[in-house]
Amino acid sequence: MNSRKNLAGLIILVAMITFHSCRSQMVTPGTVRSSYHIEDQNVMKADSLEGFSFLPDSRIKTRSIHDADSIWLEIRSSDTITIRSVIINGMTVFFDPEAKKNQKFGVTIPAARAEMLRRHEAAPAENAGQSADTLQPALRFDPSQWVEAIRMRDAVITDNKGTRFASEEAVRLFLDDNNELVYQIRFAFDQMGVSAEELQRISIGIVSQLHQAQLAGQPGGGGIATRPDISDRNRQQPRQTTQQRPARMRLIPVDAWQVLLINEQPSEQKSDTMDRDDIYQ
Repeated sequence: MNSRKNLAGLIILVAMITFHSCRSQMVTPGTVRSSYHIEDQNVMKADSLEGFSFLPDSRIKTRSIHDADSIWLEIRSSDTITIRSVIINGMTVFFDPEAKKNQKFGVTIPAARAEMLRRHEAAPAENAGQSADTLQPALRFDPSQWVEAIRMRDAVITDNKGTRFASEEAVRLFLDDNNELVYQIRFAFDQMGVSAEELQRISIGIVSQLHQAQLAGQPGGGGIATRPDISDRNRQQPRQTTQQRPARMRLIPVDAWQVLLINEQPSEQKSDTMDRDDIYQ
């Protein structure tokens, strides 16, 4: 009987530890920044980074302004692999008024992958011998043409009223004069069932998943991008002379979160990289 009680207690203890571990992972975005009130845009632009901050573990930067009705989020990246990845795989921007990592409200920007494959298959002479799901560099990846292809499709918004197509005023996508990829998103507070006056903080998440073929390492997947090995040993290896199949485009997943302060003032004694236990009181 005692052994059964001990076993039951052990099972409960393991379950509690597992739940606490999962919960910690779910509710811990990486950095804390202020969202500027719309009347404080001059203060934002006077900052050394003009209000932008980089999301953790990514080459993506964001800044935010808000008023009594809505929050505006500007997302930018100049990193080649990041731009290529989010364009091909698509991207969802989440807004969580609980300042956790809930993926209940947000905007999904379409992926260019399907259109790229369609155009790829439309040129059989150039693509002879290649698999149907292969995204080859022969596509001459030009962000501008694929951004335009995405803009021809509607983004999808999910809020407390359900899922529907987003208006053009709610989502903008373009390349700026420096070829930096820019997303501008407007999301109303009442779409999340909250009031800006009562909201202290909100978390935003930027998620771009790899295609299933990429995860499985199948033809056309390309795989996850890694930095090249430029050690002396690697440089001394003789160059291969055999003809190889052209390398596929390398893509990376994105899953980056950030807490934005709305009516809560940032502590002067804490930096962007606050301890994870300090983010949630």
